[in-house]
Amino acid sequence: LKEITQVSNQQKADLENIQRQRVQAAELDIKVTQELANAKSEIETLRVGLNTGTKRLRIAASCPKLPETTAATGKPDATSPRYDAEFERNYLSLVERIKQSETMINGLQSYIRT
Repeated sequence: LKEITQVSNQQKADLENIQRQRVQAAELDIKVTQELANAKSEIETLRVGLNTGTKRLRIAASCPKLPETTAATGKPDATSPRYDAEFERNYLSLVERIKQSETMINGLQSYIRT
């Protein structure tokens, strides 16, 4: 009877431990899913801003000066340089993938730690 009680108590403790781990895993899953949703929302906000013109991409770069004789009017262009739509799509796609990957990796690391 003593042995059966001891085994029963151990099984009960094991089940409680498994239940606690499931709850922790579910909480972590909810957290990571929310972080992924936030990252997608942030990228979508950036995409809309780029499409409407309220936001612009900036990359530190410089263009070589053209010789004065190549300009038809001798005046600089009226508009500043701008990236084409394909560049912006590719940039947003890369940023989205990077954020998703970082969120997933951080979530997996948290899962492994806990």
